[in-house]
Amino acid sequence: MKNIVSYTVAGFCVIFMILLSGISEAAEPLLISPAPEEAPIVLRVTDKDLDIRALPKAPYAEGNTYMVPLRMVGEALGYTVSWDEATGAITVEDAYTQIATLYEGTKAVSVKGKLKVIDLSREIENAHETVIFDGITYVPMEFFDEFFNHSSYTDGVIEIAPNMAELH
Repeated sequence: MKNIVSYTVAGFCVIFMILLSGISEAAEPLLISPAPEEAPIVLRVTDKDLDIRALPKAPYAEGNTYMVPLRMVGEALGYTVSWDEATGAITVEDAYTQIATLYEGTKAVSVKGKLKVIDLSREIENAHETVIFDGITYVPMEFFDEFFNHSSYTDGVIEIAPNMAELH
């Protein structure tokens, strides 16, 4: 009986998160225009400003899309980020629900669900191609929305944080 209740609660949580991510996909992008070139960018993940000084390139605007360093943001969110030199595959894996695979020079992302109750597997397309500068992979900030996070840009601050949902 405990297992049935646990699976039911987990299923409702996942469905709720999927619905939340669907709402964010339907909403208009928060980004109206790119930041001026001279404006310093702050990269904030879960209310913590990341030190971007060692990057070969700071987060940047590519048209109406902000590109952020994949490993730095992913690891700050608690994800495992890896690269397969032989295939060029870049993977991002959270601890519970999904694994995303992407490649440099393409917008395509393959997401494989890891839940046994609900299949979260899907193919998505980023707003801009994955780019590598001096060994650092950059992806659109909205890539992290696929992992149930929220991303936004306001006044020179790129912010990425987990969506929080509570059951009462």
